[in-house]
Amino acid sequence: MATTTKTRKAAPKSKGTYRKAGSEAIEVNWHEFIKEMLDPAIPAHIGSTYSAFKAGSEGHGYSPLNQFWLTWQAIIEERTTGKKPVLPVGPYGAWKHFDRHVVKGAKAKTVLAPVFIWKKETDETGKERKVKIGPVNYKVIKTAFFYSDTDGAPLELGPVSEDWTLERALEVLDIQQVSYDLADGNTQGYSTGRKFALNPVAAHPYKTLFHELGHIVLGHTSAEQVGDYQSHRGIKEFQAEAVAYLLAHELDLTDWDASESRAYVRGWLSGGEVSDKDIRQVFGAVSKILNAGRSKAEEGEGEAA
Repeated sequence: MATTTKTRKAAPKSKGTYRKAGSEAIEVNWHEFIKEMLDPAIPAHIGSTYSAFKAGSEGHGYSPLNQFWLTWQAIIEERTTGKKPVLPVGPYGAWKHFDRHVVKGAKAKTVLAPVFIWKKETDETGKERKVKIGPVNYKVIKTAFFYSDTDGAPLELGPVSEDWTLERALEVLDIQQVSYDLADGNTQGYSTGRKFALNPVAAHPYKTLFHELGHIVLGHTSAEQVGDYQSHRGIKEFQAEAVAYLLAHELDLTDWDASESRAYVRGWLSGGEVSDKDIRQVFGAVSKILNAGRSKAEEGEGEAA
């Protein structure tokens, strides 16, 4: 993933005034935070958040084929037992990374392991070498377990700020949290329509939640913008992560990695330019989410940058 990007044309500095509970009004320069995200001179490192769930033989997540295969097994289990399994899915050893252990009696699910053959070839210098051919077939092995096959501390979203609550924000914004239904453990969350889901082993739950709220409030998940999202995914991902970045600073979030967010944005942009309109939309979404989550007494005291 790329770690550099072109710097956008400097926008006029603008400050927003916000009042935190029990404190005087403070000024936060949102433009400076956006500049910080895009400035290649400021360190950025993607970390292991999107690759920590190692399941494949080469130390990465499950292939698309196996994700489909495992999701189908979850559907069959629900039809058979009447109880919906909780995803994602991972091998026995992977769950230890998340301080979880497979419960006694849990039945392993199967994955499709590719079968390769080795063929001897002679190169142009006359030297003989072995060449990997395949996959020529697949073998079924039992190595995977659903999240619901494991035991450990559940993901809990406690209070993040004295004057902002998630429950109120979701109610005002008409957004609903739903269960995570992907086999892939490296995906941190996703959103569609007015709904979002969080991976139950997400590395930074609130930051991921803010990212998905950003997508929804910006309209990226609406039926009207689905096609536009696919055509301008880099900009859309920048906007959602920028919303999360600003909210994390506004609400003094401690459980996140700013360097990782910067790397995420620069990777998606891959040198692309961000317009002032894109940034104004980010500011509008942040203001809307902040005001939605504030108590009624505080509502209306903040203004967009």
